[in-house]
Amino acid sequence: MRARLINAWRRLFPHPVAIARRDRERAATEGRIKRDRAIRRAALQKFGKN
Repeated sequence: MRARLINAWRRLFPHPVAIARRDRERAATEGRIKRDRAIRRAALQKFGKN
């Protein structure tokens, strides 16, 4: 029962380190998506398939 309370509490108030890690991961994936799109756009323009 105590573990359930702690888990619920953590879900409501995550640890600052956990928040920072989540933000870093999201920023990394967003950056990768943007870079992939830019590369794809450049390749399409280069090979004239747009």
